[in-house]
Amino acid sequence: MGLSVYFAAPLAEAEAMCRLAWHWRAEVTVCSRWHSAVSAGATDPRVPEVRRRILYENLVDIGGADVVLVDTRRGVPGATLCELGYALAMNKRVVWLQPVGGRRTDGVRATNIFDAHENVRVVHEEFEAWEALR
Repeated sequence: MGLSVYFAAPLAEAEAMCRLAWHWRAEVTVCSRWHSAVSAGATDPRVPEVRRRILYENLVDIGGADVVLVDTRRGVPGATLCELGYALAMNKRVVWLQPVGGRRTDGVRATNIFDAHENVRVVHEEFEAWEALR
């Protein structure tokens, strides 16, 4: 498996990221660990040492990725955008799943200047993300 992918998404989307990683496992190496370590209804930890450990694991995982898949179709938390920015700072390719029609499921318009970056490919469906990864 030549291509390694980091999955970046809101914490609430961990289960969806696990499903996607499972579907693509024969074709890519999934280098993000966070989504498989999260249980349903999880919230960000409050203990500083735990937060620091998770942060550095995520940064290491992004560093090991060829491509970062960012999913903000259902929400845009700051941490996910930070992962996107970190990936771009490391000159990684980014495939960004954005909502169809430019609106998230909560009706808020989804726009962000980072989608203009040359390393970013915006897609709206998972099959498009798969094509963009290859």
